[in-house]
Amino acid sequence: MFGGAIYANGYENLKVTNSNFQSNRAENLGSDIYSSYSSYKTIIVGSKVKGTGDTISIYGDSIPLEVNTTTIEGNQGRADTGAGITCIDCSKVRLFENTFR
Repeated sequence: MFGGAIYANGYENLKVTNSNFQSNRAENLGSDIYSSYSSYKTIIVGSKVKGTGDTISIYGDSIPLEVNTTTIEGNQGRADTGAGITCIDCSKVRLFENTFR
């Protein structure tokens, strides 16, 4: 299972604004958000993502990703990936004024 809170695959619009994700779990990737295979941008703005300490909170695959003014905390990740955000084969990644703890 992917995307403990949001699973989006081949979508036209995904924008998460002023949201709070806490203690979500996924068996595989994206304990909070899993987004894949879209030419449309995934946008996360003004949100708080608190991981479970053992997984990747935001996972993207083959997408453009933008994360602004968002706090991402409580992640350890795996040795071969990022802890808070992992984006594989992403066409564009933009990160602005975020806090990682």
